[in-house]
Amino acid sequence: MPIIAGRCWSRFLEFNAPISTVTIILRGLAEGSAEECRVNPKLLADLNVRCRAALKGMKDGGLGTLPGRRVAPFKYVEEPVDKWQLYSALAEHFAEQMLVADCDCLSILWAGFFKLACNLDRVGVGISQPKTRPCCKGNECSVGDSNASAPGSGRVCGHGMAHAYNVLGGEMPDWLRRMCVPYGGDEQGLYVFDASVKAGMSRPSNGFYGSGEHDLRWLRDD
Repeated sequence: MPIIAGRCWSRFLEFNAPISTVTIILRGLAEGSAEECRVNPKLLADLNVRCRAALKGMKDGGLGTLPGRRVAPFKYVEEPVDKWQLYSALAEHFAEQMLVADCDCLSILWAGFFKLACNLDRVGVGISQPKTRPCCKGNECSVGDSNASAPGSGRVCGHGMAHAYNVLGGEMPDWLRRMCVPYGGDEQGLYVFDASVKAGMSRPSNGFYGSGEHDLRWLRDD
């Protein structure tokens, strides 16, 4: 049972919950962010400009450049404590600047772009936390075990860092499919768009996605 940290306003929150519960929370934030963009044309236009500039950069083998500025649209950073934010907050903070964010915020905003601007039928958020070494005691440790990693690290004993990404299914343009890798979870025919990798994070092995402790939740239409 992994520990994943979040922050809501100035209050620290620690999600001591299964991956499935945390993914449901991430999906809710992605849906909320998409709804904010849907009812705010200016915000949606800003998201569209950023994401399309990033996509153009990916096609050219780089990070892309914001129109009229010499900065990349996005840059991945690993935050010491996750701060989950909707695109409206990020757009305000990084107005006309390079938007710097962790995997969770990037997967939230790209989910909105794929749902609203690309009109894809199936847009999801996934989290994987693979086993990287045996537990300290040679078996599964409980979250409260003294040998488990410190709260807020995003890890439990024997597991690597949890990582969020987008999963796409159904019909999609060939150019988009070429930017994705197959999802290794239970359902076949799905593809991973890892916005963190597209924004500078080292690429995990293709087998990472859907491995270990993992979950996938699709954005809902209503």
